[in-house]
Amino acid sequence: MGLQMVRFINSVILGAVIILTLSGVYGLFLTFPSWMFEVHRLAGWLLIAVLPWKVAISLRSLKRRIFDGGIMVLVALLAAILTLLILVLGLAWGFRLGPEQLWLRQT
Repeated sequence: MGLQMVRFINSVILGAVIILTLSGVYGLFLTFPSWMFEVHRLAGWLLIAVLPWKVAISLRSLKRRIFDGGIMVLVALLAAILTLLILVLGLAWGFRLGPEQLWLRQT
């Protein structure tokens, strides 16, 4: 995988995460306009769509640096675990799995 592709995938992920974060925080406190809900939903699916490429990039990078014992490897692994947890929670919310409890006026 070329450097340009790696940069493109990372830029797409960054853009999707920024859109998801801003629209998600807005949606927690205010009612989503219909267009913003669609943008939030599409950004989530975009993030899911590029995950296989990011996993390949991360595994290749991890194989090169796993034995140097740097703290950044641990930080990257924790960030990956947190990202996957947020993704699972988002999918669970989207498919209405789990209890229906009111939290910040959201079910």
